[in-house]
Amino acid sequence: MSNNNNPFGFSAIGRDGGGPLAAAQYAKAAAHTQALFVGDIVSKAAVSVSADSFGVPVAGLPVPGCTSLQNGTPGTTLWLGANINYGAPAANTLQFVFDTPDTVYIGQGNDGTALTQAAAAGMNANFVTGTGNTVTNKSTMSFASGALATTAGLDLRILRLHNRVGNVEGAYAICEVMIIKSAKAQGSVGV
Repeated sequence: MSNNNNPFGFSAIGRDGGGPLAAAQYAKAAAHTQALFVGDIVSKAAVSVSADSFGVPVAGLPVPGCTSLQNGTPGTTLWLGANINYGAPAANTLQFVFDTPDTVYIGQGNDGTALTQAAAAGMNANFVTGTGNTVTNKSTMSFASGALATTAGLDLRILRLHNRVGNVEGAYAICEVMIIKSAKAQGSVGV
């Protein structure tokens, strides 16, 4: 059996230390013309959006901004986490993001590199952007499985291959990962 080449972005499955998943509110400003797809990795934007735009009862309260991986640089940008709802292009949209630094996600390798449990666990990689699926509103982001390294400056750490039916060692394997270039980690620079 082989894995399907069907990237789906990054889906939160738990937290490394246990406990419930936590999503925080952010906003995508209309000036950011790309859509945000379910499972897209996002970073903090230097803009905020008034809560009035969303009908939130606290008039004038600013909601911190977020933007797509397409506006960042893999290996350099500090990431918030995975977006869990669709945000239309060129529109102010309220977004919910799993942004705790210890969130564990599943994501798919982006190429035909054969990943094994022994070789991949503990390695680091960068995110790879995707265009998103406009029919399902799901992300098509993945990680650079052909460029695994021990380099500390990469975006994510592979914890293990994800144990589920239909996922085997090999090309396009689905792995459990954590963001190591987190904007909310202690010692990270401000935005």
